[in-house]
Amino acid sequence: MFLRLIIYFLLLISNQNFSQKIIGDAIIGDWEDEKKEVLLRCYKENNKYYAKILWVENLQDRGKPLPSHEQYWINMVIMKNFIFDVDEWNSGTIYVPKSDRTYSAYVKAINYNVLKVTGFVWFRFLSESQIFNRVINKKKN
Repeated sequence: MFLRLIIYFLLLISNQNFSQKIIGDAIIGDWEDEKKEVLLRCYKENNKYYAKILWVENLQDRGKPLPSHEQYWINMVIMKNFIFDVDEWNSGTIYVPKSDRTYSAYVKAINYNVLKVTGFVWFRFLSESQIFNRVINKKKN
């Protein structure tokens, strides 16, 4: 019983320490959606966070480049003006090229390698979220 309490306490402390370690720059890097259909690069400029599209899967012909009329998406900035505030990036907007719409948004780190991006209209409860996973470039030996 005593051992269980110690383990529980250590787990609780480690979770609290992890949440404190998330800092604004943790969002910087490459991220892909759960379906692996889009690759984004998040970066910082003038103390605000942005993301641009690096790659989009050709859903009509997988494995082939995007058709020329859709290639304008590459390097398009789709997340703008996010500010890190305590435990989330907020006050920014996301642009959805497929629908040609811009939404207010916020981003929360589920952990260091997983982000939940939520876009909303007027109120946060009128929202839709998407999960992005960090892409870790592995060096080949």
